[in-house]
Amino acid sequence: MQNKMARVVAEPNSTDDISRILKRRGQKMFEQTDNQKKLEQLDIDSVLANAELHQTEEAEQIQADGGEEFLKAFDFVDIKVDDLTWDDIIPREQLEVIKAEEKRKDDDRYLAEVVEQNRPRKRHAPTDTTDSREERKAKRLARAQVNIDDGEEESASLDPKRPLGEKEYRALSRAFLRYGDMDDSEDLILEDARLQNRDRGTVRDALHEITDKANALVQESLDQLEAMKQSGRNPTKKEQKAVLFDHHGVKRLNAWTIVERPPDMRLIRGIIKALADFKTFRLPEATKLADYSCQWGAREDGMLLVGIARHGFGAWTQIRDDTELGLGDKFFLEEHRVERKTQRLQTEEKATKSPGAVHLVRRAEYLMSVLRNKYNNNATARRAVDNHHRNNKRGSRVSGSGSVSASPAPSSSRRPENPRKGHRESDRPRPRARDGDRHNTPSHDSRSRSGLDDRPRHRLSDASNDELRRRKGHENGSSNKEDMAFMFFKPIVANLKQVSMITAKNYPSKNERAQKLRLTLVKIGEFIRNNLEGSQSMPSLEVRLWDYVSLNYWPNKDASGAKLQQMFNKVMEASKAAKASSGSSA
Repeated sequence: MQNKMARVVAEPNSTDDISRILKRRGQKMFEQTDNQKKLEQLDIDSVLANAELHQTEEAEQIQADGGEEFLKAFDFVDIKVDDLTWDDIIPREQLEVIKAEEKRKDDDRYLAEVVEQNRPRKRHAPTDTTDSREERKAKRLARAQVNIDDGEEESASLDPKRPLGEKEYRALSRAFLRYGDMDDSEDLILEDARLQNRDRGTVRDALHEITDKANALVQESLDQLEAMKQSGRNPTKKEQKAVLFDHHGVKRLNAWTIVERPPDMRLIRGIIKALADFKTFRLPEATKLADYSCQWGAREDGMLLVGIARHGFGAWTQIRDDTELGLGDKFFLEEHRVERKTQRLQTEEKATKSPGAVHLVRRAEYLMSVLRNKYNNNATARRAVDNHHRNNKRGSRVSGSGSVSASPAPSSSRRPENPRKGHRESDRPRPRARDGDRHNTPSHDSRSRSGLDDRPRHRLSDASNDELRRRKGHENGSSNKEDMAFMFFKPIVANLKQVSMITAKNYPSKNERAQKLRLTLVKIGEFIRNNLEGSQSMPSLEVRLWDYVSLNYWPNKDASGAKLQQMFNKVMEASKAAKASSGSSA
């Protein structure tokens, strides 16, 4: 028994053992033994000669079916090698379970392949992390830098005085609009446009092509507006739109911006350089409040202008990263990216944070217009304008009050009467709750100025809805009337702001929108009637107040003040008629 157990334990269980056993046993197949010699020495003839013949008789009771035919079936013997398979070794129950599991896996694999082949293609949402995005951005910038370096090496052997190409014109115009003045910032403009290897005279000539064309188009626009005014027709908003032009393949250059940007940048740089401490710079005349998702007040306005003076107009990334300005958490320049939009959709944060780049452009343009008005009679502003006019060989223009505009304007003997006048924001005081950080700002009363910058504007400054609509009021009357109307409607300013929000976007239903407008119109009209009751100048004053509401708050700009007054009268008459009919029926 022990020997059997030992043999079982000693059975081969590896390929090496099996190979060794087969080799040992295979040797016996080819060993030479005496059996072969005995067969060779056997004499077959003698064996057959001495053989005896025996006749075997079958018993009668034994019947062999088939006889010789039956015996022939055994002439050939089929030898079969007993080669066991796993089907013979594994028990039937376990074998069925294994085969069923393999069949299920094959079916699942086939089904997944069919689904994958027939599934429609769709764009997967980006799942890249911040690190991978930064890594890709770094690689992209590195490749761009390599291409730029290769291009610079190739262009180094070319003539530096050759004409500029479309790409160079585009880069030059962009750099010019950022820094604004070739005389003060020539090195910065050339570096930003990557034109350091080009002849500076050639670059200046190319820039003069752009500025001269812009000046000519601005003058042409002014002449057209003047001709309209003399013909007795007021130009429409479409006719006062920005003047755009193409130059050497560069599309949609803004002529007004090209004309205005140099003196604006000179003015702001001169103001900032004259400060002992730039951190105390404030602009109290900027009365328009910024409605952003972060806290934004006078300090942020001042630091934004300081950043523009330092880094250029539109360099929002550099201004944000300037730690001395303290605007790092005030700029949201990545909100428009797909990654941020996807992140907002996946979280409860649905609102887009502001200000972004678009908001900063509008705010900066508005602050520059206020700064221009503030320093209208300032010597620094006058000197900046004179330099700009001298560089462009244009005479300076003196306003009706003797003040010099702080911005360039093509001179014209038939100057239109301010068709695009910048809005005078200093006429309305900023609420004192926001003025806590202006204690270091010199006091300045903008109403003491005798003149107003009446240079036509190619665009509206970044102003709120009521300030945008007050623009026309300055063309027809003095700002004192605007102040009087503003103070008159101060008790119901909430209703006025409410009516400005009753638009098709906020109220898609026409019936609901009409009902809201009717109720608000009645409140405004009753307020005007009740406060003007007993006044001798009530008719004319009431008309002016309705005009103020129409220009500043009414959502439909086609409705004049007289039309609003007429609508109010009709509503009141209908209300009286309804009350009278109800009283008579009772």
